[in-house]
Amino acid sequence: MFDQVSAPPLTCTHAHPAAHSTRQLQQAEGVLRGWFDLSAEEAGAILRAWSIECDACTCQVAEALVNGICLGRGTSQDPELVRRLEQRLRRLPT
Repeated sequence: MFDQVSAPPLTCTHAHPAAHSTRQLQQAEGVLRGWFDLSAEEAGAILRAWSIECDACTCQVAEALVNGICLGRGTSQDPELVRRLEQRLRRLPT
């Protein structure tokens, strides 16, 4: 799907605890890996691309994916971001 280039680990630059951000990013990568049988590098590349496309930080994308879509919980993220991610999920090959 994506070129096998070693990508840097996902990180966030927002001013919140690094452990929280790291945990959210790892969970989001795990969701994509489990649902779409992707490598960690492919899942990370998708999350980075979505953050650029949606003009949101990777931690915001991760939180919206995990809480807003996967768990169906309320999320602190804009509902529009959740809708955009849902559209992108539908376009991924299964």
